[in-house]
Amino acid sequence: MYLYQDNKEVFNVTDSVTGIWDKMAGWVDKLILNLPNFILAILVMIFFVFIAKLVVKFVRRLMRKSNASSSIIDISVSFVKIIIIAVGFFIALGVLDLNKVLTSVLAGAGVVGLAIGLALQGTLHNTFSGYFKF
Repeated sequence: MYLYQDNKEVFNVTDSVTGIWDKMAGWVDKLILNLPNFILAILVMIFFVFIAKLVVKFVRRLMRKSNASSSIIDISVSFVKIIIIAVGFFIALGVLDLNKVLTSVLAGAGVVGLAIGLALQGTLHNTFSGYFKF
């Protein structure tokens, strides 16, 4: 807070320190109130990492039966794993009620996906056309 004395602002240290302590107490209160959500978000992420490992094993086994090359298998498995973990990340952000962060991350992911897709359009076409034999 500022006090005015003779039309000049005078800084009051006591009010500033009190304001800082009040803000820090509010942060601690919010942390304690949101601790169950934080723990639940961590559990959601652990669950999705576990599910990603199971799905990756299944996809790898399935693709080996189709006689795909090892590079195609590795690319496909990495893609599936990233998608599953990203879904878990978005759900964890939803559990934490970080709606603004969630929309920002989704918008950023869309822009990055579009840029990578356009940059690798020819390479991805050649890679997957060799695998799927269009």
